[in-house]
Amino acid sequence: MYAENDYGSPPTATELQGWADNYGMSFPAGADPGWTFYDRSWSANYTPVNLLLAPGMRVVTEDYVDDSQIEAVLPM
Repeated sequence: MYAENDYGSPPTATELQGWADNYGMSFPAGADPGWTFYDRSWSANYTPVNLLLAPGMRVVTEDYVDDSQIEAVLPM
């Protein structure tokens, strides 16, 4: 998730793709304007957790994610 660009604005689609390309990601980068998912994914001691997001950015789980959970939310 990419919350803002270098200027503090929500990232554009081009910036998201550049970020994904820069890190060699084989999955899409998502925008998080307002830091909504970022705030939800870090605990009080700043330890990140896994978030499984379904289409529409719906949070499915905030814990360990297994293959069956991922397959269940993939679009057909």
